[in-house]
Amino acid sequence: MGFKTSMASSAPWRDADVETIRWVVKGTSPITGVTRQESAAKVVFNIPSAHVPSFISSGYLNRYDRNPRIGVTAAGGPDARAHIDRLLINYIGNPVKAWNKLYYGAVELNGSGVRYYGDVCLVLKEEPVDADTIVLDRNSFDLVCRPLRADSHDPVSDTWDPTRATTAAKPLLGGWSTDLGNMVVCKVLGETRREARRITIGAISQAVLADEDYIEVIRSGSFDVTALREARVAGPDAAHDALVADRLMRGPTPDWTALLYRHRRRQADAALRANGVKTNVVISSGRVRA
Repeated sequence: MGFKTSMASSAPWRDADVETIRWVVKGTSPITGVTRQESAAKVVFNIPSAHVPSFISSGYLNRYDRNPRIGVTAAGGPDARAHIDRLLINYIGNPVKAWNKLYYGAVELNGSGVRYYGDVCLVLKEEPVDADTIVLDRNSFDLVCRPLRADSHDPVSDTWDPTRATTAAKPLLGGWSTDLGNMVVCKVLGETRREARRITIGAISQAVLADEDYIEVIRSGSFDVTALREARVAGPDAAHDALVADRLMRGPTPDWTALLYRHRRRQADAALRANGVKTNVVISSGRVRA
């Protein structure tokens, strides 16, 4: 039929990919050109379903909210997280007053967030996300792990060096409105695509947040249930709960761990619904028909 491969012609396709990624981040369809805010990139925070009732009553809490003394080692100095917080607040506000009021989320498109941090993904509305919100192109803990550790620590003593850490972090930071699109382009296309075909929304969504590899969002204040657009749970978790329910009726009887997790997710869903927040099950990272 005349089909042939041509790797040399992939450059125009990559240019199209860059445009597609930037549009998808803004919620614009690369097919129709229509922009829908519900389809744009969102800020998400994952929490365990067991903690949803306390979130509704007290808002989202960071480690310092839960225990003001945490973050200090037995020797009396900051731990790794506190070092990073004291560094990043310099890009946001007053380091004396607010370094312990930072809250770390992730950028998400169509998925259910970082499962490691919890099975319920809290999706913020657009309004609580200021245009100048700081984003980091990776998990900020990378600053204390190899290979970036060599740039943020003293080479002789291997101790945290604020000056070196500031230099190491600055190129990785950007603004929500000014830099997010470019960050996503770099992350998604970081591994060179050579195929002469366009990237899809699903592939972009999967690359934006893959396992625990994500783009980090740094908020200088907390939020409560009124800031939520929706909550999401992963399809496998929903399928697991459905299987547990079926086995309760037909057997064999599920083990207590399976019953406990299903119970917690049911409680979380009920608590969110009581506060006007719907819970959606993520069944696809790409486009779907309603």
